[in-house]
Amino acid sequence: MKYITAKGVNGDFQVSRIAFGTGSALKNLTKAEFFELFDLFVSKGGNVLDTAPGYNRGRSEQYIGEWMKSRDNREDVIVSTKACHTFEGEPSRLTLKDMLEDLATSLSQLQTDYIDLFWIHNDDPNKPVSQIIDDVNEVIKTGKVRAVGCSNWSIERIAAANQYAKENGLYGFWANQIQWSLARVETDDYIKAFNALVMDDKNYNWYVNNDVAVFAFSSVAQGFFSIAVKDGLDALPENTKKFFATPSNIKRLENVKAYMAEHNVPASVPVIGYITNNRLSGVALTSATTTAILSETLEAADATLTNEEIDALFNVN
Repeated sequence: MKYITAKGVNGDFQVSRIAFGTGSALKNLTKAEFFELFDLFVSKGGNVLDTAPGYNRGRSEQYIGEWMKSRDNREDVIVSTKACHTFEGEPSRLTLKDMLEDLATSLSQLQTDYIDLFWIHNDDPNKPVSQIIDDVNEVIKTGKVRAVGCSNWSIERIAAANQYAKENGLYGFWANQIQWSLARVETDDYIKAFNALVMDDKNYNWYVNNDVAVFAFSSVAQGFFSIAVKDGLDALPENTKKFFATPSNIKRLENVKAYMAEHNVPASVPVIGYITNNRLSGVALTSATTTAILSETLEAADATLTNEEIDALFNVN
């Protein structure tokens, strides 16, 4: 397993470049099935469990907490959870009160007294970054979070927030969660559907040059490559086709096939490997409903790709 360094408020720590997401994909699983997946994940070196207070109506955090208690492994697990989430059209929840309330909910559901990675989910561009960073640092004073990142924040707002933090001796954002995968989002359909920020060339270059990590959600592009390799483009679910089946991504599909043929590996290796070996400090947020799928993902995460191979996979004419 590959790792990156999280910039903690009281010292850095290591996080795996694969994070196991516990969102709606797992909504039909039993507690025993959650536990089985968690056991496999950590046995292969994964340590980040990504969740949120409302995932599966709180069951995800509750099951993580019960699993950690039953395995007595809290210190070995990186719990990643979120605060201040809103849906499109709802009022902003970006206040200290909201942060503390969401933190309290997560601590209760997880049966723990601290969160390793605490994410401020969704920005409010009308609110000064100075106030947000001040509030974040009030949360840090509780001693209940080890590191703070943001989710779906623009690079301009992150830069401003971190500059304010630096000038005032405060803690800023060490990472951001956005959509990022080998398949580039090139239409507005995905953005409208998920109210999400997506990686583009400008963003990519900024992250490479500014030492801010990226936790990549939808890191396998909803199975675009794996499904298309196995059964063809016509087999893609309609939304996956709408979001990802652009001319450029279809060319990247050919790059993936060429890599698979050269190295005799499944599609998961170049797709996951693009994130876990990238010159950008990235973590692939993935999920799985079976141990077989998770095993393939974890095996892919162990593969080593060079910068030249990364570029060959992504670049198209």
